[in-house]
Amino acid sequence: MNIGEQLVSSYLQYIRGCEFTQKNLYTVESQGEIDVIGINLKEKSVYICEVAIHLVTGLLYTRGSNSNNVLKITEKLSKDIDYANTFFPEYKKHFMFWSPIVKKSRADAKLNQMRDVEEIKRNIFSKYGVDVEFVINEAFLSCLNEMRSFAKKESKELKCPVMRSMQIEEYLKEHVEKINQPIVASCDDFHPALNPARKPDNLVVHLEPNDENEFKRRLLISRKAEIKTVYSHGGDPTVKIWNVSKFNGNSSVIGNIRSRNEFRLANRLANKIMEVYVTVK
Repeated sequence: MNIGEQLVSSYLQYIRGCEFTQKNLYTVESQGEIDVIGINLKEKSVYICEVAIHLVTGLLYTRGSNSNNVLKITEKLSKDIDYANTFFPEYKKHFMFWSPIVKKSRADAKLNQMRDVEEIKRNIFSKYGVDVEFVINEAFLSCLNEMRSFAKKESKELKCPVMRSMQIEEYLKEHVEKINQPIVASCDDFHPALNPARKPDNLVVHLEPNDENEFKRRLLISRKAEIKTVYSHGGDPTVKIWNVSKFNGNSSVIGNIRSRNEFRLANRLANKIMEVYVTVK
């Protein structure tokens, strides 16, 4: 399987809605081969695609030691257009050239792949009046992202190997994100009588500002903070003012809050305290 051609075929099938796709279509008249062709019967559209996956060198066909991009690709696209005009006269035609990496060099450089692309476009338009769509660089990546988005939303098993691979990857990423999220438990989960296998966790404290150093800096100036306590039984939160007197630059913010009498373990479990929000006033 040529992965590049399979990728383009999958794009035509799943994103462009082609009911029929074929790879490596041999054209008897021109004795050539079209990498991928897709037909959308509902829209009466045909997609004629050439694919070049050159990852290290970028888009580079050579003859001897010289680049042959312009001549080779112009000839190949010309044969594609002649074929489509002959066999699909009533169809809307889309001519595409797919290549993920096309490099840009200095304007005066001997090898300049982006300059080659522009020259090929001019050659084809001058000969046929056709604008070839070059799916390269950012455009290629955008098409991949379209396919990933489709695969992520589709729940049924996708039969195409490329799309199935993307589907597995997207579902796996979502699964891993979920299992790595912290589990918020109620205080009942920590109560020895209700869950003897679970050790009590420290009280969850949310600071505003959330950076502890910045919180401490502001608290040393204002000497006052608001403590809002949230309960697992669903009752209304309670709010108290924390007037700071002995707190200094070496004191621990979180340690001071957790050591308050109402937040010690026995009281926290008895009152079903789940978490607190502390805001500098």
